Amino acid sequence: MVVALTLTSLLESQPSRGDVCPALSFVAQGPFGAGTNPVAVAVGDFNGDGHMDLIVANQQSENVSVLMGNGDGTFQDAVNYTSGTYPQSVAVADFNGDGHADVVVADDYAPGSVCVLLGKQDGTLHEAVPYDTGPDPLSVVTGDFDGDHQLDLAVANEEGVSILLGKGDGTFAAALTYPAGSFPQSMVAGDFDGDDKLDLAVANAGGVSVLLGNGDGTFQTATRFAAGRNPIFLAAGEFNGDHRLDLAVVNDRGIAVLLGNGDGTFQGAVNYPAGSLPQSVAVADYDGDGLSDLAVAIDGGISVLLGNGDGTFVSAAFYDSAGSSPLSLAVGDFNGDERPDLAWFRSRIHPQPEPTRLADCRGNAGEQ
Repeated sequence: MVVALTLTSLLESQPSRGDVCPALSFVAQGPFGAGTNPVAVAVGDFNGDGHMDLIVANQQSENVSVLMGNGDGTFQDAVNYTSGTYPQSVAVADFNGDGHADVVVADDYAPGSVCVLLGKQDGTLHEAVPYDTGPDPLSVVTGDFDGDHQLDLAVANEEGVSILLGKGDGTFAAALTYPAGSFPQSMVAGDFDGDDKLDLAVANAGGVSVLLGNGDGTFQTATRFAAGRNPIFLAAGEFNGDHRLDLAVVNDRGIAVLLGNGDGTFQGAVNYPAGSLPQSVAVADYDGDGLSDLAVAIDGGISVLLGNGDGTFVSAAFYDSAGSSPLSLAVGDFNGDERPDLAWFRSRIHPQPEPTRLADCRGNAGEQ
């Protein structure tokens, strides 16, 4: 399997919204080899050279692949590390405070665990150390949930969200699990109520469940918010300039945007079409106007919804992905031009479609 990379090319620094289509393009790079049946990709600087590297979780080959970045949008050959039996999700952080990037992988194999691979100075990784979570872990995020300045883990699994508090030396305490709706799929950490304590938002079969953090590693009872049918992925960002975190949620209809009220609650979801079979979303300022935009992995390519800065988005523009259908997106500046680039893995191959871009790039108020 391979990882594909697109580099952002901004043709105009300030496109005129509502009058012309945004002058934004992506230039394909790669693909670059990874493992077998990749399911997730993340970004980190593993060897401390200032260039963004990639790590890919490979389900069938039961490992993770590290691809060192050269700083020009290309990558070195993958180096593989065993990381459990059925990797599902991967995240990068420094768990032992040594200044080197470490890795955590959710391993969806009975009874369910996460594997932690501590990083070395030369960019290689130590052997994986497993920690029990709950059954069927599908998503893992990191954050300081108890205010001790040590990074902790939150893992979405069949039983809810399991919290593993970090000890600061790369090891973690036993998991404590909180209910988070039926069949949690994806999760994001952020301060949704403005109390300077990290909270969690979880996409599940019933919508989005928000667990407000108490700041001591415990969480309040989850509150559910509707987010369209079959939410499977979510990301947080600030979409309307009010300095409150909002949510972008992938569902069957496209992207549901839930604007945050700043108290841990959210306004009703507004849905934006994003193309066929949306899988994941990545938030970044892709056109350089200082506003958050959305990139969505869909069947046959990537759709980009540019933000208007008021919580609404223009209609999706489609970018062909050379016959592949991305599942997971990672954002980083891979060629040093200070513009966000996208990396994804090739999930399956289709006949090469004709290059397509949606003609209507005017503002779209979305659908309630």
